[in-house]
Amino acid sequence: MPVDPSVLTEADAKLLRVSAFDQGPIPALLFSANGDLITANDAAEALLGHTLTLLTRKRLTLGSAETPLSALIERAKLGDSCVRERRLEINVPGQPPIEAEAAATPLPLGAVLVNLTPRPQSGSADRSTDLRSVA
Repeated sequence: MPVDPSVLTEADAKLLRVSAFDQGPIPALLFSANGDLITANDAAEALLGHTLTLLTRKRLTLGSAETPLSALIERAKLGDSCVRERRLEINVPGQPPIEAEAAATPLPLGAVLVNLTPRPQSGSADRSTDLRSVA
């Protein structure tokens, strides 16, 4: 049954926003102002190979600006605008490194949303995102 936006309550709209985040196909991570992982959607958990509880316990950003992910988050907060990284390597303890394109967007209260687009593993035949000469 279609939803009539004119009769949508604030609670229903909030529920839809949360569902869109959780069930979205793009891996997304939400970090607090101090860099702690607040939440991750299902796609991010699948990509990183862990549930939110384990990701939080393993401190995904490791709390220092020395990791590429935490440096990206800090750049977004300092610039107060979306920051993109073409090849971000994410290391989760107990998992092989993941290379992804990433966009970090600052949000209210100092939070930062990180969207990830996994890159094909090296040696893969998919080179659709590489530059090519047309000459």
